[in-house]
Amino acid sequence: MPGIRRWFGFLVVVAALHMIDQLLVGLDELYMIRRVLRVYFGRFSSTDFAIVLLVTVVVVLVLTLIYGVLLGGRSLLWVMGLVVFIPITEVHHVVQNLGVRLG
Repeated sequence: MPGIRRWFGFLVVVAALHMIDQLLVGLDELYMIRRVLRVYFGRFSSTDFAIVLLVTVVVVLVLTLIYGVLLGGRSLLWVMGLVVFIPITEVHHVVQNLGVRLG
């Protein structure tokens, strides 16, 4: 459990740094998400249906992750591994922008 707490703390720090980075350097990811959502919404005749479907999928995913945490054991480890994997893939933004600013 101490390892999970440490990695989750890492998640909090990286998420905060990533958002600060986006605010200071540019909102490139926001624009990318908007482009992806525009394509997604374009695949449906009703934007309302597309939004409800997307929200349903996200809510089910989040509730499944919460359920995995509540189960504990191996499920908890899988959920925490997935949750921490995402910010690990975002660390390159912070390193890249530090290199630009320091270099």
